[in-house]
Amino acid sequence: MKIVLITGSPHRHGASDLLAEKFTEGAREAGHEVYRFDAAFARISPCQACLRCTQEGRCVQNDDMQTLYPHLIEADAIVFCTPTYYHAPSAQLLTAVDRFFAVVSAIQSPGREAALMVTGGNPDRSFFDG
Repeated sequence: MKIVLITGSPHRHGASDLLAEKFTEGAREAGHEVYRFDAAFARISPCQACLRCTQEGRCVQNDDMQTLYPHLIEADAIVFCTPTYYHAPSAQLLTAVDRFFAVVSAIQSPGREAALMVTGGNPDRSFFDG
């Protein structure tokens, strides 16, 4: 299985990074191929909603998403790993996900799997309700 792992934490060596490393380790031991994309350390511009991807067949922005797109298209599974900030995924991860629009028709296929791994820390247990 080809797995794309997209991380969203801006902290190197933090809890999300450790979780992503352990997931990768286990997936590879199980015989899967893992491509990791660290969105927080990539050069990604927000989607401009220009819709040129629908006309030209590709996003016109020339940034690090161009390296991710071929892996997304070939992936059997996409795994997101992010810390929780204000009861939501990180802005870095969400910026990358917004840019999926350019390849949405290529990545919407039956049988493709997705998973979400979330880290967070707060003594108030209700923090994790969302």
